[in-house]
Amino acid sequence: LYGEEEHYKACSDVKMQLKFLQELDQIEKKKHDEAERDILMRAIKSRSKNDNPEQLRLKERAKEMQQLELEKMQIRNADETARNAIGPRKKKARIDSPLASGLNDVSYNYKHSYKTSFDKCREARSRMKRVNLRDLIFVMEHEKGLCRTKSLYASYLK
Repeated sequence: LYGEEEHYKACSDVKMQLKFLQELDQIEKKKHDEAERDILMRAIKSRSKNDNPEQLRLKERAKEMQQLELEKMQIRNADETARNAIGPRKKKARIDSPLASGLNDVSYNYKHSYKTSFDKCREARSRMKRVNLRDLIFVMEHEKGLCRTKSLYASYLK
């Protein structure tokens, strides 16, 4: 985020570390589930006539698992059919102006005077992000050029 700034140095990216750990857990869980599923499928396919209680329990669990998978597939198909019947999602209209309030002129003049760290981050990502007045006030409080402007004090009154 602040990679272009010379004042900031990235020590660690906690978000990425957590995301990596979550992905690792998901992969591990998926492998465990697949191994268990393989064991259950082998239990279903086996034709042994012995009355081993553990073997019977495995067969029962395998049948339950097959039923659950069948139900999930039916629900997924029904959901997909319903989504197709409804049609595609409508996208919300984009608002090109930064704010619809009286802060437009100040932000326009400020934007063209010099670039802030917020502007540099915005250039790096073209993704649209919705913000509210509280977020704008936070950014204005922490930017040197905006921390003592009339628009900031006016935004406190709103």
